[in-house]
Amino acid sequence: MKKTTLLLLIALFPILLFGQVIPTPEGFSITSSKPTAVTYARKFYITEGENLYMLKHIYDNLTIQVYDIDQNLETSSKEFTNALRKYERIIDVIKSKDSYYILTSNFDKKKKTHALCYRKIDFDSQTIGAVNELRNDNSKKRIINYYSLYFSGDMSKMLVYNKIEDKEMQYKYMVFDSNMELLWSKTYDLPLKGGSTRIKLDDTQVDNLGHVYVAAKIYHANIPPGVSGKLPICHYELLRITESGISNIVLNKKSPNVYDLRLVMSEDNSKYLVGFYNDNKAKFNNHYDGVYAMLISSENKVEYEKSFEFSIDLINQYQTPGKQKKNSSKKSKGKLDYKHLGLQDIIITKDRGLILVSEMYRYNISGSGSSTTYTHIYEDIVVHKIGEDGSLIWVKKLPKDQFGKKSIYLSFKYVKISDKHYFFFLDNIKNKTIEKDIRPVEYKGKKNGIFSAFIIDDDSGEVSKVQFLNKDEAVTEEISEPFVMEHFKFKRLIPITNGILLKSSMGDEKDVIIKIEVLD
Repeated sequence: MKKTTLLLLIALFPILLFGQVIPTPEGFSITSSKPTAVTYARKFYITEGENLYMLKHIYDNLTIQVYDIDQNLETSSKEFTNALRKYERIIDVIKSKDSYYILTSNFDKKKKTHALCYRKIDFDSQTIGAVNELRNDNSKKRIINYYSLYFSGDMSKMLVYNKIEDKEMQYKYMVFDSNMELLWSKTYDLPLKGGSTRIKLDDTQVDNLGHVYVAAKIYHANIPPGVSGKLPICHYELLRITESGISNIVLNKKSPNVYDLRLVMSEDNSKYLVGFYNDNKAKFNNHYDGVYAMLISSENKVEYEKSFEFSIDLINQYQTPGKQKKNSSKKSKGKLDYKHLGLQDIIITKDRGLILVSEMYRYNISGSGSSTTYTHIYEDIVVHKIGEDGSLIWVKKLPKDQFGKKSIYLSFKYVKISDKHYFFFLDNIKNKTIEKDIRPVEYKGKKNGIFSAFIIDDDSGEVSKVQFLNKDEAVTEEISEPFVMEHFKFKRLIPITNGILLKSSMGDEKDVIIKIEVLD
């Protein structure tokens, strides 16, 4: 009898484990809107106070919707038929100072022109203004990302730039104010100086004065890119581009092997350059020794230049004993580095410090020809907190293991709420707690998963973890019957003042907005 009972429990274990409703964790509330009919459309979201503004785009028709976050319900909706012109496509919906704009791209195949246009949109009065043209270029074909757009730290200036077709290093720059009025426009050939062989533009930004800055990697003459060894194959320069010309600041000829450099502008026009560095293997641009950070003041003076090496303790954390042993061997030979990291979020704190969020990502290819498939692999998150003076306050590793043929349910979403950092992601239900030096059980995309979050306390760096919803058996205060959460994307989760909104599909062709709040 005891043996039979044991066998029965073993048989039921997967059901008991995966077929359960997750209780709402202490300190949170989970509510939702009433289910509505699914709308298959491109959707753009902007949060403003207690309102969620939505613009839906179906063919040439647009719909404005206003959703009350506090009450979890839609308060108004208005449809505009034939609102877009032929060949016109929405790029984005943006906020510049106190106004909202719909940015569109219009490629005229017959005239061979590509135009960037905007319409002013007022969500409260539910009106859409007339179309206005920001610029129009000769173009032989539609290019999906023809224009690149950036905003200054205080959102008062907008930069629009693009590479001139059939020109090696020629770019057109246009800077607009918050009313979409043109401040200046200029076309430049970016210079190759000092015998350099080529230039790579890593990032571009605009400051509150309308000055453009470009983080440029300058490759040295006679040293082809990708050569390993101690020779400096390149260095970084910060190009300052204005209506009157181009000037440059040489950044780091002593530490040249910096990769994935990002440029971030603060509200006071300070410039942060952040990336990874590798002293040993310059040819491997996804193998890193540590994080690199530089702060340049609004007067263009270097305040600090720092590098933070990845310690073996950090790399070995949450790894198997076998992997830890291999890493220790690499460390003794001077060959240990962190693989496959990519910067995902760079946040400037109120005290002029930085929060840097990186994630491990890679993909595998199988098959060939038309049967080729990609497996996306998203693993650990690494978070650095850097002080105003460039000192490292803490660094944390958040263990996760996700993979799948499609990335819709993979990766994570970062949100800062009060004095804590939240990292929302789908996890295997077996990974309820964080155990040091224990590798988490992998989550397979499309399979049953638990909507979870890592939490880091900003002051202490203490890490905790909570589980919110079973993806295949979700319940909220309003929906007591378990339902399957479908078709939500982590990169499109919507941060609100004290939590996050998750827009999901459920059974019977219904949509629902789930709200997870952090309680006071």
